[in-house]
Amino acid sequence: MAKTEHEDMTFDRIATDPAICLGKPRVRGTRITVEFVLKLLRNGCAVDEIVSDYPELTAADISQCVAFRG
Repeated sequence: MAKTEHEDMTFDRIATDPAICLGKPRVRGTRITVEFVLKLLRNGCAVDEIVSDYPELTAADISQCVAFRG
């Protein structure tokens, strides 16, 4: 069976837990979902702006969110 794109990548900044955020993928150590980060980006927020507004996030977290859903 062929590997999917995600099987070749390490998503050490993304976590899932059925007891947190209804099991949606989120940035590890936060309750900020990948979906929310991607929505901010789609709405025109710059990475620097997101990091400023959500200091628990880093640019690397945001980058991994994009790759996770990429």
